[in-house]
Amino acid sequence: MKFFANMFEAWFKRKFDTKCKLNINLTLMRIEIIKRRRNAMQKFLRGDIAELLRLGHDSEAYRRVGRLYLDQNRTLCYDFVGKYCTLISDQLTVMNEQSECPDECKEAVSSLIYAAARFGDLPELRKLRTLFSKRYENSFKYFVNKEEMKVQLMQEIAQEHGVEWDPESLDNRLHKSYSSHRFPLDI
Repeated sequence: MKFFANMFEAWFKRKFDTKCKLNINLTLMRIEIIKRRRNAMQKFLRGDIAELLRLGHDSEAYRRVGRLYLDQNRTLCYDFVGKYCTLISDQLTVMNEQSECPDECKEAVSSLIYAAARFGDLPELRKLRTLFSKRYENSFKYFVNKEEMKVQLMQEIAQEHGVEWDPESLDNRLHKSYSSHRFPLDI
C-alpha cells in the first residue's frame, strides 16, 4: 500500500522545473504590468516637474526629481530580475538534471533569492526562493542577506521545539515595513 502511495505522490507531485517555470512566467508577467504602471507614473511625474520648473518652484521640483530618480532605479531593478528569471528559465532543463546549481546560474539564483525579500509586489519570487533553498540547501548561504538567515534560524528553532510557525507571514510583515521605510535602491 505504501508503494502505491509513494507512486501516487510522485505521479502528481510537480517537478522542480515545472514549479520554477510557472513562478518565473508569473513573475515576468507581473514585472511587465508593474513596469507599464511605473512608466506611466514617471511620465506624469516628469510633466509635473517641468510645470514646477516653469512656475519657478525649483526646490519642490528638486524634491520630486529625487523621487523620480529612485523610481527609475527601482524600474531598472525590475529589469535585472526579469533578465535573471529569463536566464534561469533557459537553464531549467540543466538545473533539473543536476543536484548542484550550475555555475552559469549561481549569480541569477542568488540574486533572485536576495530580491525576494525586497519585492513584495512579486510574491512568486518568494516561492522561487523557497524552491531554490530546498533544492540547493546551503549552497547560497553567503549570498543570502542576514535578515533571511535570521528567518531561517527562527524556522529551525520553531521546528526544534515543535512550534507551528509560518515564516511567510513574517516575511510579508517585514517586507511591508521594509518597503515603507527604505529606499528602493537596495537590490
